[in-house]
Amino acid sequence: MTVSAIFLSPDAQHLYFTVIRAVFIVSMVLHCISLIFLVKFTPNNLQAWRRYMLVLQVILITIDVHMELLLQPIMLFPAPAVYTTGLLCHAGVPFQIQGGIGILGMGMIGAAIIACVLHRHQSIVSAGPSRWRLSKVITPLLLLDFPATIIFTACAVDGLIAFESCLVVFSLLYFHPIVHNVFWIGLTPAYRIKIASRLSCITNRFYSVSPVRIAEGKTF
Repeated sequence: MTVSAIFLSPDAQHLYFTVIRAVFIVSMVLHCISLIFLVKFTPNNLQAWRRYMLVLQVILITIDVHMELLLQPIMLFPAPAVYTTGLLCHAGVPFQIQGGIGILGMGMIGAAIIACVLHRHQSIVSAGPSRWRLSKVITPLLLLDFPATIIFTACAVDGLIAFESCLVVFSLLYFHPIVHNVFWIGLTPAYRIKIASRLSCITNRFYSVSPVRIAEGKTF
């Protein structure tokens, strides 16, 4: 592989980090919504599960902040290389520490998700065949497995997948927190009921006609 085969122009880098920052903002908003649901709307019979999910959410938030603010990596796959442009890099923190924190966080979140799938989610997802319930929970994991498989293939077979394609595939990992939050909120019956109730209230308020408006001859 030649050096010229791996090149990212300044304009492309700016666009890349703009997209990543936008994803980060959406992820943080969903993290906050998830924390609100966990703290305020979790039924009493799911308190043990609530504590478990709070730990998982904290790990996810920590990883998001590390990857998208502190580290800001640009992976140079299929070459086994990376360079960072985040706050830790500007602060002069050695890359070994930057990367070590990231690897530790990924290991923790992987173990937490697998444990959650095997021991927790089966008791809270909607009724139905067990294979279907498990497949709905495992779906967010595909957003981790698919990029990992493609990147491994690119590194193992020289020249098979271009750098630009690897960078796009790696970027899919940033969408995992969004998919995770949407899926687990949507798959929890208590939260679905709360969302439906709030939407119903908003709809009723929007379409309701007050007696004062009727008397004044004003309607929507």
